[in-house]
Amino acid sequence: MRCTCRLWELGNILGAALTLTLVFGWVILAQGVLEVIAAFKSRSEPGWVWILISGILAIILGILILYQWPIGAAWLLGVFVGINLLFTGVSMILITSGLRRFRLGAEV
Repeated sequence: MRCTCRLWELGNILGAALTLTLVFGWVILAQGVLEVIAAFKSRSEPGWVWILISGILAIILGILILYQWPIGAAWLLGVFVGINLLFTGVSMILITSGLRRFRLGAEV
């Protein structure tokens, strides 16, 4: 069954791109919602604002992907997934730097 589906995807590249774009749109939207929930649950921690900003941006990107879905599937997939990965990585770096400053301040 898996082999048949993979061969079908190779034969229908446009359908595979449309499907992947739709799936990534929903995944990025769900990731954004979960990041916003995680940010509000960790309000007492330093750097929680960066999680909130990353979640809001992921929600916006997910909505944009789903809004532009059938028309821009070819280029939206790479651009918005790359933007999402960039913002998630930057927010994780900023969170760790905030935690490092918090630990250094607690040890003094």
